[in-house]
Amino acid sequence: MNNLVFPRLVDIQVVTSTCSKGTLETVPYSGSPIALFCQTYARQRFDYQLGPLFTDGDGAARITAEMFNDAAISFRQGSIMEFADIGSAFPLVGIRHYTPDEIRKLIVARKIAGPFSVADTKLWGTRDDLILNLELCGNHQLKNCMRGAAQQIRDEWTNPDAVVKYEYHASPLPQ
Repeated sequence: MNNLVFPRLVDIQVVTSTCSKGTLETVPYSGSPIALFCQTYARQRFDYQLGPLFTDGDGAARITAEMFNDAAISFRQGSIMEFADIGSAFPLVGIRHYTPDEIRKLIVARKIAGPFSVADTKLWGTRDDLILNLELCGNHQLKNCMRGAAQQIRDEWTNPDAVVKYEYHASPLPQ
């Protein structure tokens, strides 16, 4: 039975689709950074939600195993729940963007959260930096994700030496 092992590197490119002259074209996202998260699935106790993990203005995110581990530490320290070690989770993960409502809730939670940990600082700098990045992120310009497998990146992670690349399809709101 395999357990979750973070890959050495995860490259994500957010893309959007446009229809031009009857042809569907996929183009790299361009705009404010997008806040993503990685959902893990626990064998016991509770799932982890690792994030926010931000793209750059061109929709690219490069996430290392160390960043995922820091996000797990941050999540565990910021929760009142009791979590099993993340390495005991199923190897299945799901990655998607936060909805605007989830961003609002995350901002409120981070404003009232306890002290910023070392893991938080490594990922986001200061609490003010994190909140500003959440307030300015481009998630409010995207349609909400469909629940379930649709629109999520789904994969199994079992190889610590892997370098994995994904295209994440996001749908912009009509203008």
